[in-house]
Amino acid sequence: MLAARPYQIEANAALREGWLDPEVRNQLVAMATGTGKTVVFSELAKDEVTRGGRVLILAHTDELIDQALDKFHQTTGMKAGREKAESYASRFEQVVVGSVQSMQGTLRLASWPKDYFSIVVVDEAHHVLADGYQRVLQHFISGGARVVGVTATADRGDKRGLGEFFHRVAYDYGLLRAVRDGWLVRPIVKTMPVQIDLRGVTTKATAEGNDLDRGQVGQRLIPLLDAIADAIRAEIKSEKVLIFMPSVETAQLMAGALIDAGVTSEWVCGERKLCPDRAERVARHRQGKFQALTNMAVLTEGYDDDSIQNIVCLRATKIRSLYCQIIGRGTRPIGDIVPRLNAAASVAERVQLIAHSSKPHVRVMDFLWLYEKHDLCSPATLVTKDVRVAELMKGKDGDLLDIEAQAEVDLLKKLEAEVKKNARRKSQTVDPLALATHLRDVELADYEPVTAQESAPITEKQKRILEGNGIKVDAVKGRGHASLIIRLILERHAKGLATVRQINFFRRIGIDATAWTRDHASQAQHDKIAEWQARRAAKATDQSSFALPRSRPAQPNNNDSVEDLSALF
Repeated sequence: MLAARPYQIEANAALREGWLDPEVRNQLVAMATGTGKTVVFSELAKDEVTRGGRVLILAHTDELIDQALDKFHQTTGMKAGREKAESYASRFEQVVVGSVQSMQGTLRLASWPKDYFSIVVVDEAHHVLADGYQRVLQHFISGGARVVGVTATADRGDKRGLGEFFHRVAYDYGLLRAVRDGWLVRPIVKTMPVQIDLRGVTTKATAEGNDLDRGQVGQRLIPLLDAIADAIRAEIKSEKVLIFMPSVETAQLMAGALIDAGVTSEWVCGERKLCPDRAERVARHRQGKFQALTNMAVLTEGYDDDSIQNIVCLRATKIRSLYCQIIGRGTRPIGDIVPRLNAAASVAERVQLIAHSSKPHVRVMDFLWLYEKHDLCSPATLVTKDVRVAELMKGKDGDLLDIEAQAEVDLLKKLEAEVKKNARRKSQTVDPLALATHLRDVELADYEPVTAQESAPITEKQKRILEGNGIKVDAVKGRGHASLIIRLILERHAKGLATVRQINFFRRIGIDATAWTRDHASQAQHDKIAEWQARRAAKATDQSSFALPRSRPAQPNNNDSVEDLSALF
């Protein structure tokens, strides 16, 4: 059976912790593609069954349903029932994997008692606001079910925030963390020398949200397909590539252009009449029988092929979740090293295993889109939601994590200049933006609440802790922001690093104490106060005929409040 990884165990613990709050019923887990979301909810389902509950796992494609059934069995040793089309799960099943298309039917949904399931899991939860999902979910929610959504991204292209439905983001394990922790391969960006003019392309409503008109994008691509094929051939050499196109027509034409350029290629789409042998074509590509597989809207979700070394997205999109899903098809490490990754004793060992494998990275080919009035997704979208960081990353080739790290440094320098400009008087408290620049933490600098719970006013306990640690409370953006700040404070305390008050003390005299230990900062603070007192005493002696008595300087109070706040976030 598959053993859960540490972050997968953390995700389930975070869900259980969230349900300790009676106001929290629906929770979201965001995990990068390839990090094992299916293992997370399989473990959750197993745990719920041992507690006497029953679990429904909802998905919307054949691939996702089959994957959920298979991974649940591999992870737990148990079997789940299938509820899809002509397959009907027994009303005695403890875990059921269901098709949302099938279950939303009036008679079929009514055949399930509202209180049958204690937890409903939504796979690819960025679809959760769709009417079909809501019909099924509200049926079981009315019977007392809690909901867990799992997705690779926690946002939605049409700007209807998932916070409308989910009360809490329980766990977020993004691409950056997964790569740095040695679970996914590093994305390498390669700018391609072909300009594609999208100026004048309109936006229209799609199932995923408002996006560029795919038909218009396709028409802009067609005259350039031969040049695009030549550019791809020059880059991939003998490697495999997965290509995403905006229409069936362009998928077919792109495959033909690649063949003409000397790259073995086939195409697939989701329309069975046009592509009845889709599964066979996909299997041949997986087996390495040909290099390039072009597709239209069929391999975006639930498709796993760890041998893919190159990703091309020619389906220009404004929807971050869609773009991340597309690029995520190539971030899995090569399968033969996965057992060794799972057994590795450290992050460094995992990183080295990937670096020396036959697939040390995935190449993301970034074409030169010419556009106006469109917030197009780009490789920067994979690693940052901050448009300021993305702008600084634009047009740069190489290791995406290195590019992002430098862009964050550049952004923080700009933010630090703003903080200094606005700091007109000495303050005993620290604004969260100032704290973010001191700690060089872009997540804190860019924080915005996602759910209603994160936006709620801070609790009295949070207020007490923040004030006790010298944080300017009136600048905190709600309960979620407070939790993030408190978590950073606790992490620094656990590592023995300087407190916020100590950092602020030295900042006011032009010294960066961020990397200092708490003990070193305390001694330095003691020495600095003693130095000031000695100067004052000397000055007083010079100005009077008698010397003032010397006294030992008081030890600064560095006992910032660090009580256990685990229930707050």
